Amino acid sequence: PCNLPGVSSSPYSAHYGLMVLAHEIAHQWWGDSVTAGDFSTDFWLNEGFAEFFQLAPMNQTYPSWDIEGAGPWNWFNYAWWVAITQDSDPAKAGPVAGVGSTKNRYTIYRKGGSVLRATKYWMDSQHPGQFQKGVNSYYNAYKANWATTENFFAHMDKEWTGNPKVSAFMTPLVYYTGVPLVTLVLNGKTLTLTQERLNPPVKTAPAPLWMMDFVLLLPSGKQKRVLFKEKTMTIDLTGESDLSWFKCNPGVIGYYLCNYPESVWKALGAKVSSKTIAPLVPVDGMELTASVAKLNGLSLASKAAAGAFKTPAGTKLLDELDAAMDTLDECNADLCLSPHRM
Repeated sequence: PCNLPGVSSSPYSAHYGLMVLAHEIAHQWWGDSVTAGDFSTDFWLNEGFAEFFQLAPMNQTYPSWDIEGAGPWNWFNYAWWVAITQDSDPAKAGPVAGVGSTKNRYTIYRKGGSVLRATKYWMDSQHPGQFQKGVNSYYNAYKANWATTENFFAHMDKEWTGNPKVSAFMTPLVYYTGVPLVTLVLNGKTLTLTQERLNPPVKTAPAPLWMMDFVLLLPSGKQKRVLFKEKTMTIDLTGESDLSWFKCNPGVIGYYLCNYPESVWKALGAKVSSKTIAPLVPVDGMELTASVAKLNGLSLASKAAAGAFKTPAGTKLLDELDAAMDTLDECNADLCLSPHRM
């Protein structure tokens, strides 16, 4: 099914065919020139990097596909969802790097690429260009050689003038198992965030704390951005007249899921179902529809919340996500959304 544009094929197949080529080209730098020092613990330096850097030639060659943008063909929406699905299953979850990282290829490829993307957007929001400087420093130091995850962290920290260190931001994302789940509770004009590990494995140590670049989109079109690194924190929304809905992680950049109050889930469902989702973008609608289905399947979101998305528009979004993963040879009993459709 990996056909090129112009050949009779689904759009997903055309995307995938070109993506495979771009991915393998990216390996000239990530995997061939700089290679993982230990394939059992640092293999993501080959595959996660190729997963992330394959997008640059795709964006330049076919900008109309908007493959990293707001449109429905956003590659990372699929890669992100595959990683989230696997990483929230106690039987399949594993770290990106370190012991146990090779147990699941989806973690190394999909989560590895998603982690790099989340890191880039966080760094660029504070000090534009320093992500690229860090990557260049790392590559130039280890080209035609081998490297470790800690080598990569050291070069990112060296080129970073912000606080906290890049290594502190990335360590939970790379070495921790599981998906950060942020539960939002609104009390008047105060929004309380609480983080926990989604569906944690049995007999594990207490869930660690992630460091999240938490972004909240409001009906006014304004965004609130905070570094969420505690168990709980609050955001003051004084001055916002409309709080009937809000959407975390706009554009599906950060590696975390959100669970909203039931009234907000219903309001978001109404926006998606009526196709009047502005200032949200199509990829947000797809992420919301998939997330509420998953959380309802885990008894973390109510049937009423999930029901707000059970409309022709919501069902179409789930079908599109399933069709994409099916064409990408990643939709099976473990990944497809259909088992979660209550």
